[in-house]
Amino acid sequence: MDVRCWHGSCFGLDTAPHGSPRSPMNHASSALRRERPAPEVDLDDLRARLAGEGWVHLPGAGWDGLDAAVAGLGASVLHRTDVVARPGRALVTSDRALDLHTDHHRADLIAWLCLAQTSEGGETRLADAAAAYAALTPDERASLDGVRLFEHSVFPGDEKTHPLVEHTPDGPRFYCSFWFGTPLAPAAAAAFGALQRAVHANVVAALRLAPGDLLVIDNRRILHGRTAITGSRDRHLVRSWLAVPR
Repeated sequence: MDVRCWHGSCFGLDTAPHGSPRSPMNHASSALRRERPAPEVDLDDLRARLAGEGWVHLPGAGWDGLDAAVAGLGASVLHRTDVVARPGRALVTSDRALDLHTDHHRADLIAWLCLAQTSEGGETRLADAAAAYAALTPDERASLDGVRLFEHSVFPGDEKTHPLVEHTPDGPRFYCSFWFGTPLAPAAAAAFGALQRAVHANVVAALRLAPGDLLVIDNRRILHGRTAITGSRDRHLVRSWLAVPR
């Protein structure tokens, strides 16, 4: 049985089938294309900032900026979803606050294009899991090696759980959902609590996206969450899961 570990819920599964990115239905999509000439995306700067800080905010980039970023990074779009607030719904399509987490481990990057923003709330929060992990003691890091977290089945071949930490030649890579795949031993539970505290101490950004803004993050390093969506509740983001060649 899956055991709740973080706070809230992770994925919005009101999504298109595997391999077929879905075009947003909201009229704001075409309006952004027509009315907002997008600033040119500096691809060298984009790559450098993703490698350095792990996230990039591109005000006013619009659809053209998203397309340029995807092409310039050599990325493929694994999945595309409209993220809208629906009171009473669960997961990312709710209007509730979401704690810090990652999305599906196959998404190397996540890109959000803002089409509309609510009048109150809906602030995106980002935290650096790599910095949080580095702040732990060697014993705490070792205790996290066997921790596996629940993962929603989205793509063919998905398993029910995925490691919290994967050690790669490029350094540790992270997957943080809201449920443990199996109960934790005391040392692992204590280490996970230390990681949670370190994550919340390493929030690197809190921002409200404006229509046309593009936010791109390294999904295997930067955790994301949001404050509750209140006010007009007409917030509409397009979320793209991207895979990049390594």
